[in-house]
Amino acid sequence: MLTRPGEGPGFFTFGSIELEQAVEGNQSITFVDVLPSDPWAVPFWTIAVEEYVINGKRIKSKENRTFVDSGTPHIAIDDDALALIYEPIGGFFDNDNQVWLFPANVSLADIPTVTFPIAGINVTIDPRDMWLNDRDFPGFVVGGFQRNGDLGLYVFGDVWLRNVYAVFDLGTGNGKDFRFGFVPRQPLVKGSSRQNG
Repeated sequence: MLTRPGEGPGFFTFGSIELEQAVEGNQSITFVDVLPSDPWAVPFWTIAVEEYVINGKRIKSKENRTFVDSGTPHIAIDDDALALIYEPIGGFFDNDNQVWLFPANVSLADIPTVTFPIAGINVTIDPRDMWLNDRDFPGFVVGGFQRNGDLGLYVFGDVWLRNVYAVFDLGTGNGKDFRFGFVPRQPLVKGSSRQNG
């Protein structure tokens, strides 16, 4: 499980599930099938994500396939969704650097609520995870959501993974019954202080 600065260390296990260390309450793991893929064309841990919700507005995904990838720091989605997320808080796409930015003085309470329903379970992104990088652009922040370009799929990187306890299930190991499991973590109550850098 990935964590944020100030939350204590994250952890991973092989061959066992440590759910009680990761989430509060008696939540069960939701498993979804990994979509069949050509290993040279589509990333391996790809799942179906059919829609997302921004401030209560339900929107059909332009890409039904989403790659879960701990090697990507952000969430990569389409430009239409990014405009809905960033423009209400004064954000914009920086053409020179090819990143979405927003003003560094935006409060947590003003960050749009972004939720990804997967197999009937909502994963709501904690607003603290919007601050991906606030060092390289004085007065502005590189946001935790960025464009997927022409990838042909979305990417759920570390920003998404910090909001779940994730299980990468290899099944019998024959390559035909892989599953991805997750349990949502509780998002921060808006108005609380931001502790990540």
